[in-house]
Amino acid sequence: MARPEINGAYLNICTDIIICEELEKMREAARRTKTTAAESGLASYLQDYEKTQVKLGALKTNKKG
Repeated sequence: MARPEINGAYLNICTDIIICEELEKMREAARRTKTTAAESGLASYLQDYEKTQVKLGALKTNKKG
């Protein structure tokens, strides 16, 4: 089943074969496309990264004060 077209950009990467194999296993188990699996993983990573940056910023602010 094809996804509806989205306003997006292409991302071409070359990654370690082990990571690629793990992505393939995960996407098969979840019955998703590689694109949706990769998008979900990247979105989760970026959310966690942003939360970490906010926490680090708060720590820096507290040390100065």
